[in-house]
Amino acid sequence: GGAAMIYQKDWLLRQIEMFVQFIARLIFHKDTVNYEIPDETNLRQTDLLYNEIRQLVASGKICEAEDLLYARMDTGDLTYLELAADFYQALNGLEDAELERCNFPRVEIHDGLKTLLALYGFQNFIE
Repeated sequence: GGAAMIYQKDWLLRQIEMFVQFIARLIFHKDTVNYEIPDETNLRQTDLLYNEIRQLVASGKICEAEDLLYARMDTGDLTYLELAADFYQALNGLEDAELERCNFPRVEIHDGLKTLLALYGFQNFIE
């Protein structure tokens, strides 16, 4: 069913936006998540990771980017949560065809954000 597919896609898009907005507002007290590198001359671990992830995504290696994110994740540091939310938000901006070509359907973004929130202990806010 085409209509059902479109509905599902819109629902996923909105859910992902809601998760990201939730992270932005509740945790960072901002309207949007936007990872920024404060000092280009003195890069933090998260800044280096952010650059690596962006390069992987740009080359269509989304699965590798997500794997790298979780391999380096430090759940004691909220900067990683912001970086991860920024990553998923950027992916949500890609077209379905692009995501499918990278073997990363939109539902994976949704599941990734749920996993992320659970890792940081916020899973009870999203059910």
